[in-house]
Amino acid sequence: MGSSREKDQDPDTFIGLAFPLGFANDGVFRKTKTTLEQARHNLKNLLLTMKGERLGHPEFGCDIHKLIFEPVSEDINDTIEEMIKEAVDIWLPYITVAKTVTNQKENRLNVDVHFSLKNDLTGYGEVLDLFYDMLASDYADPVSTPSF
Repeated sequence: MGSSREKDQDPDTFIGLAFPLGFANDGVFRKTKTTLEQARHNLKNLLLTMKGERLGHPEFGCDIHKLIFEPVSEDINDTIEEMIKEAVDIWLPYITVAKTVTNQKENRLNVDVHFSLKNDLTGYGEVLDLFYDMLASDYADPVSTPSF
């Protein structure tokens, strides 16, 4: 068993499952190829899960969706960043959240989470772009942009 860097570079090794679960062309679940890609899926899963929603782990998740109905304020970004960092510290301790950028328009809350892996010395990270819409039946992940 090699390091995560060796696994990321091995074309025959898969790290985990991609979310949402779905079938790939080979008939099995879609899989992730790199640790950073898997971390992105794990972070998305954590942030889009409401606390109390997951059976057996009632504290798993993040309650950002509750802020959709809050009035726009100057400290909303700080509140959201604190909620995200608290959830990540507990459930995904191998991820470092560098910053969050929040934008609230009408009934929609956009959250960009800039993150990287703690043990990655390259400094490469990603931005997870999520939005929470109180009129939609589900949450979305429209774009993922590499950054740093």
